[in-house]
Amino acid sequence: EDNRRVGDAYIRQGDYTRALGYYQEAAKHYADDPELQYRMGQAYEEKRNYDRAISHFLRALELKPDMTKAKTSAGATYIKMKDYDQAILVLKQAIDGLSFEIYTKPQYPKYLLGWAFYLNNQYPESERYLQETLTYYTPGIPKDPIYVQTLRIMGLNALAQSKPETALSFFEKAIPFAPKWPDLYLDIARAHRLAGE
Repeated sequence: EDNRRVGDAYIRQGDYTRALGYYQEAAKHYADDPELQYRMGQAYEEKRNYDRAISHFLRALELKPDMTKAKTSAGATYIKMKDYDQAILVLKQAIDGLSFEIYTKPQYPKYLLGWAFYLNNQYPESERYLQETLTYYTPGIPKDPIYVQTLRIMGLNALAQSKPETALSFFEKAIPFAPKWPDLYLDIARAHRLAGE
């Protein structure tokens, strides 16, 4: 427990190498702790060692199959690995899980699932989950960056389907909340170009 607590402190400081050292020491005594396996996965993900991160997230799920945060983190890691089919599979499991209803950020796995579908060129499915993500927010009042990112991906989704006016409406909703995000301005320019403007 002491090793895990020290590892957690290093995670909060962004020192993932030291965190892993303490987590590995803790694992010598209690390798079957799903929370410890999850945290080791987080540390490896932050170090961009995605294969190791996935192995720890999957181990956490072997030990605790209803661990929504491990499924969500595995999905996010699969997206980073560009394995969109696996990401979609595990994120659907996260959303279908019984513990999803009490998950602290239920919008996050839905956002990730919409993103994975977009990256996999499955635009209608992407739109469905991104629309569901937006239902967690009061219109125009973001709780976190997921709101703005969801608006952007909705716009990208529309661009991919040659709907520049729809794309512009989403990008313009996002701009007030992220006025210094250059990608959004580039997206707006692309939408205008597609519209012949």
